[in-house]
Amino acid sequence: MKLKEKFSNILSIYLKDFEPYSGEISIPMLVEELGISEKDLIKIDANENDFIEKKWLKDRLKKAIDKIDVRKYPDPQAYNLRKIIAKQEGVDIDNIIMGNGTDDLIDCVIRMFIDHKSNIIVVEPTFSMYKYSSSMIGSSYTPVLLEPNFDLNLNKLKSNIQSNTKIIFICSPNNPTANQFSLQKIEDLLKSTDRIVVIDEAYVDFADYSLSKDTDLINKYDNLIILKSYSKSWGLAGLRAGYAIADPEIISFLRSIRKVYNFNIVAQSMLLELYANYDYIDSKIKEIIKERDWLIKKLSKFDDLQVFPSQTNFILIRLKSKNIEIKTLMDKFLTKNVLIRDRSKLPLLNNCFRITVSKREINLYILEILENILGE
Repeated sequence: MKLKEKFSNILSIYLKDFEPYSGEISIPMLVEELGISEKDLIKIDANENDFIEKKWLKDRLKKAIDKIDVRKYPDPQAYNLRKIIAKQEGVDIDNIIMGNGTDDLIDCVIRMFIDHKSNIIVVEPTFSMYKYSSSMIGSSYTPVLLEPNFDLNLNKLKSNIQSNTKIIFICSPNNPTANQFSLQKIEDLLKSTDRIVVIDEAYVDFADYSLSKDTDLINKYDNLIILKSYSKSWGLAGLRAGYAIADPEIISFLRSIRKVYNFNIVAQSMLLELYANYDYIDSKIKEIIKERDWLIKKLSKFDDLQVFPSQTNFILIRLKSKNIEIKTLMDKFLTKNVLIRDRSKLPLLNNCFRITVSKREINLYILEILENILGE
């Protein structure tokens, strides 16, 4: 990013070569450019959840707002909500801290452990927020590439741990490769290092296992931090809500350095309302998994596509055809008012794009578009 000289002269030295987060796209600007209304744009680029009905959420939100007074500050401890989460996760309430999305919690964890002399390790390709947040502090960054089949190479990861390495970030299930790493490898890593190991489980509700619900690792390893999100499986991407599970001492320190009112009163009340109606959400998670598996089978019939297995609510696809480039594919989708995500510039992901699992009607439309494009 470039600034006027008078600003660049006083800019933090750690931001001189700062690269902004690349995941942002303004939908109002895009639809204006396309000459369509926002409701006519089919967004399958950001792994949002359209299975949970908008009206159902709207009704719950009305009830949630009726129970609060937005003139008052929120409970900084989110005590009532944390009690419910603790019971759901099978941990103590002191193991949990709420955040304004997992981005907020990633930032807090980095500020807690990292300075400009520190190093973080990130398993790549993955979510770019780990690198983004650490770069603002000026820490060194070591990417450890997955295997060509997207498996985790534990020996390579361990060999990259330096004397100043403080945190190891692993997204599992991983975005954008969509796979969940083996539980044995995660525990082997925790056994072998005293560094902080952050496992981002934003997509875990669509996967085979959950570290918090299905294992006792959070009680066995005090260097483990688990991140959870409400954006994907709960359909609350716009609410900005997430939580971390960790050793009580880590949680206590995170609580002392976060912004006091980092978790707003509407989010707290809405989540309390949704936990009281969790059966509906759970049914929609099962529906997404079923639709995902159906869509993978359909996509796999295209000779020009390599479709990767998924433990998430999205599918990673490699374009094998030499007759069309990813940019052209994206442009052709946009002419049909469909927005997909280009992942081809990430390591190991040449010619790859990502699509969100949507409802059957939209998925059939996507298959039709692909058939027309690849058949040209």
